[in-house]
Amino acid sequence: MTAATPSSVASRLSTRSLRSRSERIYIRGLTWALGLLGVILVGQANEFSAAYLGNGRIFSPVALGLSILVLMWALRLLPVLRFGLPLGLLIVTLGYTLVVGALVSAPLTSLDSLWSDAGTLVRASVTLLSIFLGAQALLRRGHIRTITLAMTTVAAAVVAYQVASFLLGYQPSIRSLEGETFRYSGIFANPNQAAKFCVLLLCVSLITNLSIGTRVLLGALVLAGVMVTFSRGGLVTLGVVAAANTMLGPLRGRLAFFITFIAIGIIIFFIVPTLAQSGVMPLGMAKHVMELYNLLTGQTEIMDNSRGMLVVQAFNAIDAHPVSGYGFGRYGAVLGMGAHNMYTHFALLAGIPAALLYTASIGALVSCGLKLKDHAERRFVVSMAAWMAVMGLSSHNLFDEKYSVLLIAIACAIVAVRLAPSTANRPATVATATRLS
Repeated sequence: MTAATPSSVASRLSTRSLRSRSERIYIRGLTWALGLLGVILVGQANEFSAAYLGNGRIFSPVALGLSILVLMWALRLLPVLRFGLPLGLLIVTLGYTLVVGALVSAPLTSLDSLWSDAGTLVRASVTLLSIFLGAQALLRRGHIRTITLAMTTVAAAVVAYQVASFLLGYQPSIRSLEGETFRYSGIFANPNQAAKFCVLLLCVSLITNLSIGTRVLLGALVLAGVMVTFSRGGLVTLGVVAAANTMLGPLRGRLAFFITFIAIGIIIFFIVPTLAQSGVMPLGMAKHVMELYNLLTGQTEIMDNSRGMLVVQAFNAIDAHPVSGYGFGRYGAVLGMGAHNMYTHFALLAGIPAALLYTASIGALVSCGLKLKDHAERRFVVSMAAWMAVMGLSSHNLFDEKYSVLLIAIACAIVAVRLAPSTANRPATVATATRLS
């Protein structure tokens, strides 16, 4: 063996130092790029971007540029790409839907109509993959708590503005439907989208370094934010996410949640209906409360409301084309509106196989999340899976808003990094000690 000389050793050390310095630069740049991208995507969810910036479309070139930057730096830092089961299934779901949906609809619809729907999934796929790889690269070298703290702070400000605007009576009217005016209290889009953003604030706070007092205040803010949207789907989602967190906690927490659950039941079944019928509540809130009360008490059935009838129509449409669906730009004409349900949305786009793939990806996220050792990360991943599963019953827009994609990608990255096969049992290459001559 050729003996190492002092000059060759110095050259190796210098090369290693340059690589280390270059890696630190990439890590620092990736941290800033991913953090800024997260803040922009979360910060878009407010009335001002909707009214003055076109729902944040002005940020799209910036967000796209940051996504590409994050993707390039992540690929430089990741020696091996690990996608994990949840992200793998999501990518397959989106890819399958894009291919089948395009093939089915291409001969029957215009290119503009096809792209208006397919473009959403393409942008979601690019954003999902970029953020996933960026978060994975940072997680392999430490944590992303600084980034999630920034996102939590911005999301809390948006929800606080929503609650404050409601309390002060500032409720900008966006549109009217069948004589009913929808008021969004500071968050763009519709009540379900506003409510699901509020619950996402609770989810991201789980992987943020916060004191117990701050977490209690955030929980109260989330509850207030969901309440002022009058969203029944959002309220149910919040309850399911809270229950999932409680079940992963200690016995004392589960007992406290059980007592709280009983108290909430008493309030819902006895106190709230009285308040709703007395005229104390705002009309919009009273209407939604009584509809939910009548549904829970069996006085009405799910088919008696507009969402129930929409589900029936969607199932009838799926039954006509169960394998291929209707493709992009077509099923809206069949229903007259969006599906308002992620599962029927995928089935209408690309058939039942697409819906099954999507459902499997959520199941994989739950299964993998339960295997995580870190308590905070386990709760976050399971909460995101619960959020996807339940919120998907009342919204088909989970991949339309990039702040949703942002947190789904981070949850998948945590799974891919923490559950990666250990290298401890792999044969190690033993280097022969060099000698200085």
